[in-house]
Amino acid sequence: MQAIYHFTIVNEVWDYRKMDISGFFSFLLVQDEKEVEVGEDASLDCQGPHEGNILRLAWTKSDLKADDYVFFFREDRLYKTYQHELFKGRVELEDPNMKSGKMSIILHNITVNDAGTYECHISYETDHSQRSEMKQETKLKVTPAVCPLYQIRSSCFHPVYYKISTSNNAKICASIHFPPVLLLLCEAQLSRQTAL
Repeated sequence: MQAIYHFTIVNEVWDYRKMDISGFFSFLLVQDEKEVEVGEDASLDCQGPHEGNILRLAWTKSDLKADDYVFFFREDRLYKTYQHELFKGRVELEDPNMKSGKMSIILHNITVNDAGTYECHISYETDHSQRSEMKQETKLKVTPAVCPLYQIRSSCFHPVYYKISTSNNAKICASIHFPPVLLLLCEAQLSRQTAL
């Protein structure tokens, strides 16, 4: 894990979603890349402070507008109105109680569009009323699902009907608009019967 630290003391008022923070301390922790397959769930890690009061937890993605969020939590509740459409109903806190500063999220049913850089922004207040900001970055790489190949060998009669049950991978492939490949190999075995 590579770490880059930025220390900032600000003497002016910082306005972020109507929240004034002045004289805060911040740092950035860059994490290694995470790789998941299409259709799987991804856990995006974020470690916050073990003590203090969480003022705001915001997950962003680099290709979203500044006012669109993957996840936005403030005043002890989730604000779904700030959440981008692509993430509604797909994101949850890994630990809803955020015990021990765990502010990781789970992104369900990954698609190729989910690839990119995610940032976890945490604003919190220490026991000494000092306000601080933490930022952590996670790069998510998405690989395509492996689609199953079905091969059926049978005698051919017209019409031929097959009912096929598929595994979870077939559902994954369908979710990215690549239906599972069905290869029908018909073996016509014709035999003549001669009348005596």
